[in-house]
Order: sequence, then structure tokens, then C-alpha cells
Amino acid sequence: MRCSVCSKEAILELPVYKKRLCAEHYVQWYYEKTRDFTKKLTRPGDKIALAISGGKDSLALAVFFSQYQREFDVDVFMFHIDLGIPGSSQEARKVVEKFSRDLGMELYVYDLKKELGRSLPEFRKGSRPPCSVCGIIKRYLMNRIPRELGANKLATGHNLDDQVENFFKNWLSQHWDWIAKQKPILPGQGKLLTRIKPLFERTEKENTMYLVAHGYDLPGYKCRYSQPAKWKPIVEMIENEHPGFKLAMIKSIERFDYPVSTQELGECKVCGEPTSQEVCAFCKILGLNK
Repeated sequence: MRCSVCSKEAILELPVYKKRLCAEHYVQWYYEKTRDFTKKLTRPGDKIALAISGGKDSLALAVFFSQYQREFDVDVFMFHIDLGIPGSSQEARKVVEKFSRDLGMELYVYDLKKELGRSLPEFRKGSRPPCSVCGIIKRYLMNRIPRELGANKLATGHNLDDQVENFFKNWLSQHWDWIAKQKPILPGQGKLLTRIKPLFERTEKENTMYLVAHGYDLPGYKCRYSQPAKWKPIVEMIENEHPGFKLAMIKSIERFDYPVSTQELGECKVCGEPTSQEVCAFCKILGLNK
């Protein structure tokens, strides 16, 4: 394949955009597309925490913001949670620390074992599945810690594929309220940070190739608790038959106008964080509700 711009060897074909791009022009295309989308989600003076797990999408997010922050006068820092999962957590932390050094970006690491005395495997000895426990821990810490560090927004690496797959799961389960919240920006409320998804229209492959085009080695570790995405092969099958299906879907989801139920949030009587219950789910798994 030859680049549509300069005729050098192309690293990626983008059928939806009718382009084939070399590494240099792919980096430029990706940045401009993501920049134009992210401008709708940020304001000058924002302090944005980047939730960096160490996976390809979140690392692409960090690389993107290393340039975006200089152009649009926002302050960013990387936030990583070390879950203490044998093997994968150690590798993920090493990768995140390396990216922080390479990008010259501030990094804050929250070590679960050090801070709370328990790693994720030790938390999940009850009846809850590990991914459920992990979700509770991450949602809580990704809101509280960045806020305490002065952030007014939290950026996550959710990609286009994530959003389309989640749409189908929520649609079949008739979780209309959850679909309505699948937006690139969710405004904050009280102690809840505003959450943004700058990679909302970028695919997993595009994020991966953004790292490759920058010369980064791809992370090879995998969480021991991860489950195969059931909808992914179905979505990809449709995309192969009808190129542009995923992008059309995500733009429809973005315009999905279903009234989100507004529930007045109180404060957890133990930790003071936002919750709809007397004691938040995080304090419950810590056993602080007794």
C-alpha cells in the first residue's frame, strides 16, 4: 500500500475515510481528528486527570494529550491504579512509568496494597465477581483521588469499539438510561468529576497504530480476570460487510436523546463521597458499613 498523501509505504488503510497513510501522515491525521473532537470537551485552564491503565487505548490517550495540552492550555497528569494483580499489574505499572518519563508527564500512582492493605485478588474473596469489585474500586478512586489532586475533569480511553459493543449489550437488556449516559462528556455533580472520552470516535486499531507510528512497543500483558468480548466479533463482522457501520453507530449514540434519570446524590456516612445509598459500595467492600 502507498500513502494517499506522499506515496510512501502506508502503515494503515482507513476504508471509511478512503485513505491509506504512512506513519508520519497517520500521526498527523489521528491527532487532528482527535483534537477537533476533544476541543468540544475541554476548556482553557482545565486540569485533567488521564486514567491510564497501561493498555493500548489509555496509552494512546496519554500520547495524544502530551501534544494537545501544549496547544490548548490545559494541564494534565497521568493517574494509574496498581491493583496488585500478580504479573499483569507489575508489567502495567512499568509501562505507565516509562510512558510518563518519555512524555515528560506527571504521574500519580495509587498502590492498592500499600494504601488499603489489600490487593484486588484479596478484595474479591467474597461473592462478587472480580470485575465487579474492580469496577467499584476504580470508579471510586478515579473520582476521589484526581479531585483531591485538583483535577476538574477525568479523561478515559474508552474507544469507539467499546461504545458500540456496550450499546448492543445495554439495548438487549433495555438499559436505556445506561445508553443515554454513553456520551463523550458526562457533566459533574457536586463531588463527581466531569468525565470525558476523547477517543470516543477512534477505534481500537486506530489507537494501536497511533502508538506504532510513534515507535512504541505494544504492551503484551493481559489481566488474568479479563473475559472475551462477546459482541466484538459480531460488530466486526458487520463492519467488514458494511464499512463505516461502527462510526455511523457511534454518531447515532452521541445524538441519542433519552432523558437521563437524575437521582439526588447524598454523601456516604463513612467516607463522605457521593452515593445514592447510606454507605457507598466502596466502603461496603472494605467492610466499613458494620
